[in-house]
Amino acid sequence: MISIHPAERQLEDFVFGRLDLEDNHRIVYHLLGGCPECRRITAEVWGRVEDGLRAIRSPVDSAADHDGSGYARVVDRVIDRAGQRASKLDRERAEAVSRMEELSKHPVPRQLTLVRNSRRFCSWGLCEALIQDGFGQRFDDPAVALERIQLAVEVAERVPEREYGRGLVRDLQGRAQSYLGNALRVTSDFARAEEAFLRARTLLADGTGDPLEKALLLRFEGHLAVAVRRFEVAPGLYDQALEIYRQCGEKGAEATTLLDKGYAFATADRPADAVTYLEEGLLRLDTVAEPRRALAARHNLVVCLNASGRHDEALRRLEELRPSYRQLGDRLNLLRLRWLEGEILESLERTFPAEEALLEAREGFMAREMAWEAALVALDLAALFVRTLRPREVRRIAAEILPVFESRRVGRETVAALIAFHQAAQIEAVSVGMVRELASALRRAR
Repeated sequence: MISIHPAERQLEDFVFGRLDLEDNHRIVYHLLGGCPECRRITAEVWGRVEDGLRAIRSPVDSAADHDGSGYARVVDRVIDRAGQRASKLDRERAEAVSRMEELSKHPVPRQLTLVRNSRRFCSWGLCEALIQDGFGQRFDDPAVALERIQLAVEVAERVPEREYGRGLVRDLQGRAQSYLGNALRVTSDFARAEEAFLRARTLLADGTGDPLEKALLLRFEGHLAVAVRRFEVAPGLYDQALEIYRQCGEKGAEATTLLDKGYAFATADRPADAVTYLEEGLLRLDTVAEPRRALAARHNLVVCLNASGRHDEALRRLEELRPSYRQLGDRLNLLRLRWLEGEILESLERTFPAEEALLEAREGFMAREMAWEAALVALDLAALFVRTLRPREVRRIAAEILPVFESRRVGRETVAALIAFHQAAQIEAVSVGMVRELASALRRAR
């Protein structure tokens, strides 16, 4: 198996045509991806070959080679073809933005018609650009993100195999299906996400065997497993992806996958395990290059430290986070920081500052008509009021939050727990444990 990045000896074998078809495809695919270091090494290897051939060639040899005979001419054709593919791909990538802008002027059905009927839109570069654009919008506008990636799937199906080879095109099609499955997962269409991942597996099995395409699919399948609460499956999927990234020397992807695994454990109510992987991922993450990802991971780490009983450390880490939030976070994220601060202060039984922080967060969410978040903050306030023997406030909160959660179609068991909480509040029989369990259930139901 050819690793990413290839060793110089492997690039030499590529230049001399010593690789089998599968490994040759992997090298070509990597060079087409634009890796400057491997392109430089390949050019140097070829330069040394040419120097050696010039030193031993006679005029007759040179003429024969020019006519197409001899092994050197075969090597020339291999390198030339790879170079032509690289040049074509560079052109397609440069044109991709204008192609996307042209498509965006039309409604989605018309975009699909154009892609299906015009060769101008059937390019590798456009497919990549649509995937990148869709993936970038997955949280801001999931519906638009899904439309973009569905269009990328259509483009990928029409990229001509004669120009890039069957294996590489299957890789591109498999990648598009992987991103489609992830976009469907974000929109909570879990059944169709699973179908897209199955198609991706089939396509990649018919491709070049690129390990990084497989690792990406494994990560996305891990995300789906977390979303449908198959916590016994998710860690194994992330572990398979991690093994590939380590073998390929992909340190950035390794760090991100460690953070993904930490989030999976956090979602599964295993905060101590989550802390282990979040800390390891942060150690490997390039926080300068990815400040927002680092901020999100550090926030999750503080949440898990608090949930695992390490309250003082959680508060210290939160204070370290505050400058980054002020620099990178918008008002909504600052509200979430204030909410987390209130939770930690309540865990430390610092009643007055905790109440102040939680009330501020709740009012902020209510002002933005974010009823679910406001109601969850209210439950944290209810725990504080139970601990400080304020039953009237507990009853008020129980009455306020019941219709909010009932309207969100939470499960029957969760509704039953809400009703039990409401009834217990009327007779002043609520415990802090009851409130905490209800809050955990409602977070899982989100």
